[in-house]
Amino acid sequence: MMELGTARYLTPELLAEADSLREGLKDLPERAVRRRVSDYLDRARRHLGPIARAGVRELDDELVV
Repeated sequence: MMELGTARYLTPELLAEADSLREGLKDLPERAVRRRVSDYLDRARRHLGPIARAGVRELDDELVV
């Protein structure tokens, strides 16, 4: 099970993906499942979204309009 403090930083989409991944790994030992889900969520959180990719200048331009 995930720590509650960590869950507040996750989107509903990431939580759903983690549940799906966990279901697919149900035959592995719990320790392995936790590690794989944790690694997946770490990679997903590091993924740059559209705002981060566009940068601050692009965001400024949209806000000024």
